[in-house]
Formats: sequence, C-alpha cells, structure tokens
Amino acid sequence: ALRTPLQGTALSRPTHSERTRETAIMKKAYGLIVALILLAPIALNNARAQDTLRAAAVVNDDVISVLDLSLRTRLAIASIGAKDSPEIRQRLTPQVLRALIDERLQLQEAKRLSLEPTEQEVEEAFAAIAQGNNMSPEQFTEVLRQNNVLPTAVKDQARAELAWRGVVERRIRWQITISNEQIGAEIERLKGQDGQLQYRIAELFLSVDNPGDEARVSENIARLADEIRKGTPFQAVAKQFSQSSTASVGGDLGWVTLDQIDPAVARAVQGLQKNGLAGPIRGTAGYYIVGLIDQRTFRLGEQLIDTRAIALPVRPGTSAEVIEQRMAQLAAIQPRIESCTNLQTLAKEAGEDALIIAVVCGRDSSGIDRKRVEERLVQEQIELRARRYLRDLRRSADLDIRI
Repeated sequence: ALRTPLQGTALSRPTHSERTRETAIMKKAYGLIVALILLAPIALNNARAQDTLRAAAVVNDDVISVLDLSLRTRLAIASIGAKDSPEIRQRLTPQVLRALIDERLQLQEAKRLSLEPTEQEVEEAFAAIAQGNNMSPEQFTEVLRQNNVLPTAVKDQARAELAWRGVVERRIRWQITISNEQIGAEIERLKGQDGQLQYRIAELFLSVDNPGDEARVSENIARLADEIRKGTPFQAVAKQFSQSSTASVGGDLGWVTLDQIDPAVARAVQGLQKNGLAGPIRGTAGYYIVGLIDQRTFRLGEQLIDTRAIALPVRPGTSAEVIEQRMAQLAAIQPRIESCTNLQTLAKEAGEDALIIAVVCGRDSSGIDRKRVEERLVQEQIELRARRYLRDLRRSADLDIRI
C-alpha cells in the first residue's frame, strides 16, 4: 500500500538536532508573520496613496488625478453648504470631473497663447474670494482645512478662471462690434414689449457638445436638480457647476421676456409660480434647470430704486448734546460704507430709528438706455462665442476618462 510521508514515522521521537532546527524555523516563521503584520498598514497606506495619484482622466496628456477630483468634490460640497457623505459625493463627482476637464482645456489654451496668470494674480483672486466670504485669506484657509479642502483647490479654480478670461479677452472680445443698426433694432424690439410680462430667472446650464454626451449630461443635471430640490441653495449649485456666464452671479439671468430665452425654457417658466423650480429641461444647446425669482409688467420710463439706510435712535426730548453725538457717530460711519453688503453690517452697529444715512444700492430703469443696450448685446456675443470656443476645444481634445 502507498504511504504518505508521515506514515511510519508518527511514533518516532525527533532527535535533539531536529528539535533545534524546528525551533529555529518556527522563530523565523514567527518573525516573518510579525513583520508582515507590522508592514500591512504601510502597504495599505501605500496602496491608498497610489490610488489617489492614479488618473481619473487624461486631457491631452495632462493628468487629472483621483486626488484632484476628491479635493475639488470636497470644495464643491463645502461651497453648496451640503453635508459630506458618500451619497452626495457620488452625485456630484461626474459634474465636478467635467468642470475639471474644462479647466484643464482652458489652462492649456492660455498656456499656448502665453496668457497664463501670474502667481500674484492668483493670490489676489484667492484674497478676493476670502473677502467675499467676509474673511481674511488666513481665516479662509483655516475654514477650508476644517472642511478637509486644501487651499490649492480654490487657487487652481481661480487660476483657470483668470486664464480663460484672458483668452476670451484676447481672442474674442476685440472681434465684436455692434452696429448702430443692431442697437436700433434691439431698441425697437424693447419698445414693443411695453406692457408685457418680464421674468427674473435663475438658470443652471450644462451644454451638450455632441450626441455622445447626451446621456452623461442628462444624468449629471438630473443629479444637480435632485440636490437643489433637497434644499441645497440654487445659487450655490449654479456658481459651482453652471456653464453659463451667469454662473458668477449664482445663475441670475436678470429681467427677461419669454422671447429672449430658449423656447423650451420659456414654456417651462410660464408654468412656474414665484420661487418655483423647473428642470431638467432640454434646450437647443443643452440642459437647463430654472427658477422663477419674480415677475413684473414692463413699463417704459419707470425706474425702481433700491435704497437702504442706517438709522440712529433719537427719541422725543433728546438733548442737543446727544443729537450731536449721534451726528458724529453717523459721520464716522459714512466713510466706512464700501457697498450695500457692508452697509448691513454697519447698520447692526448703529441701532434703531432716527437720524439716517440713506444709500442708493441700485437703479433698475425700464427706460431704454442706448449704451446699456449695446453693452448687453456685446456680452451676449462674448458668451455665445466663448461657449463655442470651449466646445471646439473639447471636440478636438484627446480625452481619456478612466473612472
């Protein structure tokens, strides 16, 4: 009969030398096991590090890493005021990646044209963003770190915006001229709107550059619409993700008539109540989410003035000395008024009704200003051509999305 190697030796006793050799082998094996256990966290951390450095996408040989994508997604989540979770990351990541791809294309084009912003310009932009959040750059940096966002994520976004602004100014703006005939035709069109309804609309727009993008863009904007309906502020989401020029003002398109906007959007707006939301809507060039902020009847010659004030309390019977003190206090406040935003902060310091500083924060004239008409026509042309420019960059790019 066949025997295994152990058969016939099970009852034999090992010699001293055999026991010594086995003991040595066991010690080596034990040492190896301990080493493997100790090295396991290092190997795991190395694996994680390698994963964050792998490519999420490659844009003309320029790599967007998983780390780049993760940092920007965290920034987007913090910017819209949402709570970080795997679910929201999954919803926002596709559109964040698309934004990063566009930024790489913009930076590459700026580099080709020798229009890259300087580091000083980027730092100044970062400081302006901090100021817009009522913080110093140092305070803003600390808030970013508390949200697990590196300041470089904000600076990279600002760098791309500055770069693209330079490209548009160099390649598009100088080419645009608006003729007197165009201005005159627009003025006649506006005169024909007297008595018609105007709508103040907020928009979020994602373009569809070719048929192959249809499904992806549709899914992305549906995720954004869900996020807004769950309570995330429209303005914050539009600032982060909209591809319209109105993104910088949170999607606010201003006062328009229905014939000035995409027909599909116009139909949706007509069915909205104030503060209502519609979308996604498939328009001519892409998908929209729109909100109706307000509506009014357009009247030529009317002017609406937005005024705000600081008031200091002076009650009946107040002495002349106290009144002089209040006047001095107002005089001290006046030079500190920089905008209507900081006026509200200063007003909180002041108190209640009485002596008043009033500030005109804006005028909305329904009268027709020829210069304003020309500026709007120029801006419309800049936006249209810039969108086409970026579309052409996308179409000609060597793009490899790997996640």
